[in-house]
Amino acid sequence: MNITDITLEHRLKIGKSSITVKDANTGKTKGIIINCRTKENRTCRDNLDLHSKLRKLGLTEFTNAVSSANFVLKDGELYYLYNVKTRRFIEEYGDKYVLENEQNRVNKMEKIARALRNNGISVIEYLPA
Repeated sequence: MNITDITLEHRLKIGKSSITVKDANTGKTKGIIINCRTKENRTCRDNLDLHSKLRKLGLTEFTNAVSSANFVLKDGELYYLYNVKTRRFIEEYGDKYVLENEQNRVNKMEKIARALRNNGISVIEYLPA
């Protein structure tokens, strides 16, 4: 399975050097994406490159808000894994159970994802396993 094949019909379990993709309905493994560099196995150089790339793209306002854990390096390409669980909850329950700070956080994450997409970084929306 390729990392770009991930859709919201899948659930992800992010490991040290792989991403397990599970079917949302059955919970069975659909595929494993191997040789990924996640937060656990990225080198210091990778992290410096990541932050310098964000700086060059003019996304310095997001460097503190964007957790470097959400970035994955696969075959030299940079991907941003965007967990949409909170957004889904807000869409489902609306204002009934949602606090204002949660809504603000989701709006900020949407803005970050949009800015990353506009600057050529692949954003993959997912739900955790």
